[in-house]
Amino acid sequence: MSLNVAVVYHPNDTQGQPLLWFNLASNPQHASERGDFIDFHHWLEKKQVQADSRHSNLYLFLAQELVSFHQVNVPEGVKRNVQKLLPVLLEEQIAQDIDEIAVHYVAEAINETEDDTHANTAVWDKKALAQLMGALKTSTGESGDSSRRHDIRIKACLPISACDGLADMLPEYAVRADFWQILPQVPSDDRVALKHSDSGDQLNVQLESHRWNLVSPEQSEISPLYGVFALGLLAASLYLVNQWLSL
Repeated sequence: MSLNVAVVYHPNDTQGQPLLWFNLASNPQHASERGDFIDFHHWLEKKQVQADSRHSNLYLFLAQELVSFHQVNVPEGVKRNVQKLLPVLLEEQIAQDIDEIAVHYVAEAINETEDDTHANTAVWDKKALAQLMGALKTSTGESGDSSRRHDIRIKACLPISACDGLADMLPEYAVRADFWQILPQVPSDDRVALKHSDSGDQLNVQLESHRWNLVSPEQSEISPLYGVFALGLLAASLYLVNQWLSL
């Protein structure tokens, strides 16, 4: 049995609580908690015990300032290799070295109204995101040393603007609402509501397959013993083949 957890990361929180999290099966307006990475790990360990869960699926949402959005016009002749060429096409629009960024392209914006800010591409710092995912997977002891890795599978990573109402849960966004509205973000027709559904994993699948999901859903990690078993099986097979050929 797995535990499905949503985590919102907002590093500019002034209270030292960069994380907001909740069980994806609950109402985030009533069951969310805030804190730092140590607080999150303690909560997760407790919930895993209560749910008798062997691993957790994590659905990560990034604050507005961690992702920039762009409208990129891709020439027809390069659409086949668009993911490889996008950093080059964006080079004049971003201030960061293209080797330091990751890019996600969702083709053309859909059903936009005149009031919406068009965007079909998301850009983020790939090293920073990798470090964030590592911090979420590794529990930290009281001494500050990394003690052990949780069995966490990152199933989705979406910009916070991909979910209606999620930004309203962060006080800093309420204060600067007008500022965030003028910045490019996920088009309104691409947004999803984080509501619990009686149909089981419908919301989970929706987030994992969302066209603004910035990562490929992680699968279960292969045990180191699997490699030993596979080598043993291969050796046994070769031995039997050799015996058969010698007859």
